[in-house]
Amino acid sequence: MNAVFASSLLLATFVAAASNIIQELCVMDDEPLEMKLHCISSYLPESPRVALDEAIHSLTCMDSYCAVRKMCEGGDLVAAMSLFFTPQHIWQFEVASSICD
Repeated sequence: MNAVFASSLLLATFVAAASNIIQELCVMDDEPLEMKLHCISSYLPESPRVALDEAIHSLTCMDSYCAVRKMCEGGDLVAAMSLFFTPQHIWQFEVASSICD
């Protein structure tokens, strides 16, 4: 039982850290955000890139910058992303974002 609790605690810590890394995109100025999103896209595997393209289309945007800005409007980017991305995709987005720091 202790192993299950420890695993759950570790997962919760990771999710909180990932949320903070992703949420930082919402407070970035326009030009740095565009540059970071371009970098993130270059590190994403195909599956989350396809999901990003679908999010861009669903949000009636022309690019990831517009899509992220629209998803930030609700105040919780990770929650908004979960409408378009799987948890694995969000994790891959977070990893790519960390690489691009």
